[in-house]
Amino acid sequence: MSKNPLIQKSNLPHGAVPYDLVQVKDFLPAVKSILSDGKKELGKMVKSKKKADFENTILVIENIFNRLHSAQCTLSALASTEMNPETNKINEKISVLSTKFANELYFDPKIFKRVKVVHKNMAKLELDQQRLTEIYYEDFVEKGADLSKAKKARIKEIEERLVELKEKFKVNLQDATNDFIMVKTKEELAGLPDDALEKARE
Repeated sequence: MSKNPLIQKSNLPHGAVPYDLVQVKDFLPAVKSILSDGKKELGKMVKSKKKADFENTILVIENIFNRLHSAQCTLSALASTEMNPETNKINEKISVLSTKFANELYFDPKIFKRVKVVHKNMAKLELDQQRLTEIYYEDFVEKGADLSKAKKARIKEIEERLVELKEKFKVNLQDATNDFIMVKTKEELAGLPDDALEKARE
């Protein structure tokens, strides 16, 4: 796993992803590793007896999502140019795993409690820190962090189902694009009924 270019620190300018070293098989292990490390970091955070602040709460969440977003964006870039059954399957698995992880994070009352503490005291923070804190606080609220367990469970079901449908739609759209046929001569239309040709002209 240490040799996975999606996890290793990049030596390229601005930490750019070394696309020439990345292979499709690297993505799923990388995301699983990021999510596993993220869960450990969050577990350590909620067990901490230190008062919640920007560095030990908001920044922890932000760094986890940044690592995950980087891997997802890289896969998306490659999938858009090299879409095939393998990348489609991996993309779907990663989307489902990421959604489940995000739901667990946003619906964890202990994590939300720490976010609320930082949000309540954010007047002491720098402006950029205040903005990031506000963004995450609003994300937690909008995603249902204050809802009952039953409603949270229902939202999880809906969001995970939506992810599955979204990935299937992307695959179907790409398949339709790949099946596109450019007709250049009238001879290629031979045998088609007149009404079909008329609709095509419209």
